[in-house]
Amino acid sequence: MAREIKLKTKTIKKKKYVYDYCKCPKCYTESPRRSKGKRELNDLGLEVPVVIEVTYSKHYCPICEEYFNAPIPIADPGSHFTVRVKEKVMGSIVQDGMPIERVSERMFRDFNVCVSPATIWSWIQQGGEKNPVAERVRAMGFGAV
Repeated sequence: MAREIKLKTKTIKKKKYVYDYCKCPKCYTESPRRSKGKRELNDLGLEVPVVIEVTYSKHYCPICEEYFNAPIPIADPGSHFTVRVKEKVMGSIVQDGMPIERVSERMFRDFNVCVSPATIWSWIQQGGEKNPVAERVRAMGFGAV
C-alpha cells in the first residue's frame, strides 16, 4: 500500500523598503537611489512555510563613491531568516535550555522553518561575550565561543 505524501505549499508575503534617498552608513550623506533589489527571507509559519519577498533600494554615495543597500529592519545583513526566527531560536536555547539539535527540529516541526544546527551555532558565536547563550555554552565546558 503506497503512502501519500502531502507537500506543504509556501506562503509568499511581500514587503518593500524602497526609498528615494538614504543616508550613507559611512559619511551619513543623503544618497540617491540607483536601483532596486529583491531578497527572500524565511519567516515563522504555523500551517505552511512563510517566505517574505523583500524589495529594497540600492543607493550610491557621491562622497564615498560606493554603493550600499537600504537597511532592512526585519533581517540582519546577509541573513536568510527574519529577526523573529533568530529571536525564537535564541529564546529556545536560553529560556528553555534546549540543545541546538532539538531547537533545529522544533523550528521545523512547530514553525515550518529549516534552520540548520550550524546556522544556530553561528548565531551563538555572533553574540560574543555578552551573549547569554555563549555564557551557558562556556559554563558547560565547551571552551571559547
